[in-house]
Parts: sequence; C-alpha cells; structure tokens
Amino acid sequence: HYSFAIHPSEVESRERLIAAFSKATGRERKYYETRFNETASYVFLERNLRSEVARSLLELNDRGLVTSRHGYRSYPHKNVASQIIGFTNVDNSGIEGVEKQFDKNLKGKDGWVVLQRDGKGRSRRNNAYPRMAPVDGSDIYLTIDLQYQAILQDELQRQINRTSAGGAMGVILEPATGKILAMASLPDYDPNESATFPRATFRNRAVTD
Repeated sequence: HYSFAIHPSEVESRERLIAAFSKATGRERKYYETRFNETASYVFLERNLRSEVARSLLELNDRGLVTSRHGYRSYPHKNVASQIIGFTNVDNSGIEGVEKQFDKNLKGKDGWVVLQRDGKGRSRRNNAYPRMAPVDGSDIYLTIDLQYQAILQDELQRQINRTSAGGAMGVILEPATGKILAMASLPDYDPNESATFPRATFRNRAVTD
C-alpha cells in the first residue's frame, strides 16, 4: 500500500497534483483543495492506497509531495476467528484481540536510510550515508484449528437461523490438554472491513461474558 502527503509550502504544481489525485481516487477536487489550504507543515492526502490505484500517482514528481510504501495487514479468512485475532488500525497498530494484546511483539521496528538528492530533486542511495535495517516482528501461533473454527462458526450460524436467536457462542476444547481448538461468538465481523460493523460484534463473548 502507498500513502501520500504534502509539505504545502513546498508544493510546486498544486493544480496538477489536485487533478491527478482526483482522477486516480475518484474523490471530488474540493476534498484535495481543502488539504492544500491547510496551514500545517505536513498534510496527508491519501493513506493506504492499493498499488493499482496509486500507480499513476507514483509517477508524479513534485518537491512538496511525499510518498511512502508500506505493508498493510490483510485477513484472508475474513470472519473466521476474527474476534480472537482482532485487527489493526490505519497505522497497523493492533486495537482488538491478539493484534492488540501482542502488538509490541508483532510490530517489529522500522528501518531507515539517508538518501542523497541531486539538483533535479531525484533521490538515490549513497553507501557512505548511514542506514538502519528493519527488524521483523515475532510470529505468534495459536492453538486454534482453522477447520474446527470454520465448522463451529457454521454450526452456530445454522442454529441462529433455525431458532431466530439473537446470537450464539461455542468453544471446542482438546480434552487431553485443554487446548482451545475453536472459539466463536456470533454475530461476528470481517476484520478487513471492521469500520462497517457495530463495535458490539468485536467482543469475544465466550470470554468477556
């Protein structure tokens, strides 16, 4: 994903940037005009744009435009174990579930590099300048079994449909060890689209209630 910001006082071609961003994202020009009129020294234009949207914007060359590339958390199994895993905010900081509880362990540390800029404003690396390599975050492995978790959620949803209940909870344990193989509370949510779901669906009621 890519994020774009500006130093308003250093922008060389305001109209060209506004037109390019409006065309790429589909937002109205007024949205960007407001951003360019802000008095702050650093203003975000867009955050977490996918590469296919950002492609044309990456070709822009303006001294006041700041572009950053970064990873963005994706949850390929959507609702499965969403209340256990939780999700991150726009800055990739955990704000629910395991993502929140172990945020410091998962996050790692950013690296940095000092770049050299030539007379035309083009940046390039210079091996004589200092740099710090990034440090990967730790991996966390749960006892949750993906298949059992999906089956449990499907069965709970089937019973909700059958009985018209307002919700349902379930836990599957491994008898010999006590490992939690599946834990679900419905209704749940998709962490990829968390902003579209009520906050009540974030709660793992099998634990909290």
